[in-house]
Amino acid sequence: MLDEGAILAVAAVLIIVAVSLLAPRVGVAAPILLVVVGLIGSFIPGIPQVAISPE
Repeated sequence: MLDEGAILAVAAVLIIVAVSLLAPRVGVAAPILLVVVGLIGSFIPGIPQVAISPE
């Protein structure tokens, strides 16, 4: 069974691919659309915080 971190990583990759494929159809540059989706995603409650060790 996948743990919560692996599920979150797979979901993030799928969202990045989907937004990158959608960007040309919308007529917006992919990096700009990815930033907007990231900002929207940061306000979703219940998503665990990702802590990256500095080493």
